[in-house]
Amino acid sequence: MTYSVQQLISEIQNDLGNIISKKYGQIILKGKVSEINFVEYKGYNYGKIEAEETGSNIQFKVPSALLPKLRLKVKYDLVGILYINYYKKSGSLTPLLVVSEVNESDRKEIFEGNKNLQQVAREIFSKDKFDVDAYLRDKSRVRLSVITGKNSKAKVDFESQLGWNHNYYSIYYKPINIESAYEVAKSIEDSQRDSDLIAITRGGGESLKFLDDEKIFEAIRASKIPVISAVGHFSDEMLINHVTDLSLGTPSALGTYLKEHAMIMDKKLNYQNHSEKIPYSYSYQNFQNSRKETQYSNSYKKRGGCLNFILISVGVFAIIFQMLY
Repeated sequence: MTYSVQQLISEIQNDLGNIISKKYGQIILKGKVSEINFVEYKGYNYGKIEAEETGSNIQFKVPSALLPKLRLKVKYDLVGILYINYYKKSGSLTPLLVVSEVNESDRKEIFEGNKNLQQVAREIFSKDKFDVDAYLRDKSRVRLSVITGKNSKAKVDFESQLGWNHNYYSIYYKPINIESAYEVAKSIEDSQRDSDLIAITRGGGESLKFLDDEKIFEAIRASKIPVISAVGHFSDEMLINHVTDLSLGTPSALGTYLKEHAMIMDKKLNYQNHSEKIPYSYSYQNFQNSRKETQYSNSYKKRGGCLNFILISVGVFAIIFQMLY
């Protein structure tokens, strides 16, 4: 039988798709939940469960009603049906476990008591937050504590965007082991004494889930000054971004944000200095005096002009009268 290239490829893809696109019966999948997306989509939330030994993972989707049973950094037996999907465009095979039941095999909670993740998140998210924009408008100079990892590139990205505007800030860098929840929380607590504002910075790349920790959340909630998160990339979905008073997405965005505040303050200070040199009452009185002088001058010129015209007219008539008589 003779095939065109396209016919042969199409038939192979169809046959392979029919063989592969299938579902297994109910299975139990053992592993550690390494990632959860807390944004619900059509009644489901998505996550990944991985093998601790190799780091390989399989995506799963779980009914949102079951989500409260899941906790980060916990081992599970996920019970459900495994689908193997074949994608023609990429030619790839993707397993997806549709979870119907969750059995915790090794409970290692990171939150207090037996509260589930959503309950804790709701409590923290409902915290009264600072309006950082309004807060900064009341300050001509800001003492800023930047919590960042040792030898982190986040500092370079932040400073490159801030530029010369650092003159409006007293910046205290606090390099720590950013992957230690204890050190992050302690830095937040220590910064209360000498700072007006705290920023947690971390570049993207590896997983940032270590920042989604109860110790850090509690330190942010207890903070008496605003806390900004500038970690990872804009696309990273992290709980800490909802807990802080302001989330800016990246270290570079933090520099841009503070630069804009410095520019606003620069204009404000220039206006104030100008106003102090020329008080309103003084400048207004000068304006009124100048106006009166101008009006008097104009009136004088008008009167003087009329007198000259009269004198010239009389002179002309006198000459003509002498010539006639």
